[in-house]
Amino acid sequence: MPDRTKNYWIQRAAYFHRHYQQTSLSLRTFVGKFLDKRTSTLLKLMPTSKNTVLLDIGCGSGIHLKVFAPRYKLIVGVDYSQPMLNLAKSELQRLELHNWKLIMADAHTLPLPDKQFDCVIAMGLLDYVSSPAVVLSEVSRVLKTGGVVIATIPKQPSFFFIFAHQTGNYYPQSNL
Repeated sequence: MPDRTKNYWIQRAAYFHRHYQQTSLSLRTFVGKFLDKRTSTLLKLMPTSKNTVLLDIGCGSGIHLKVFAPRYKLIVGVDYSQPMLNLAKSELQRLELHNWKLIMADAHTLPLPDKQFDCVIAMGLLDYVSSPAVVLSEVSRVLKTGGVVIATIPKQPSFFFIFAHQTGNYYPQSNL
């Protein structure tokens, strides 16, 4: 992954985390509603078994981990941004549950054993990685036979493209 892409997510962790918080009428409120709708749709698609072991690749600040921790046996979040993982840890510690693990890693080379997860989610990740095919190969490797994968790719151009250009930062759009 290019350094400028990594730096973007590392430097902007708290900024993106705030978009999940509701405030007065603003761009943040609009984005928050979009993200809430995405999460409610995700909830409808997820496995219902309490024995589910979930992997969230590109977990960011842990919004989905926080939702699924009370529902599943084990949740694992992977992100390459330590500031994002710090936010996720803070969110998860409030739950007083101990069924979670956070790992700093690149989605292209997951430091995880084969066939360990019942469900893998990658919400808005694939359009930011340099090789979606490699990431999907890693997903296939760590997913149990018969497991569920849920991934989203925002429409091109992504609504979030606005954020990068408001600040003069850049993140690349990958080519599938």
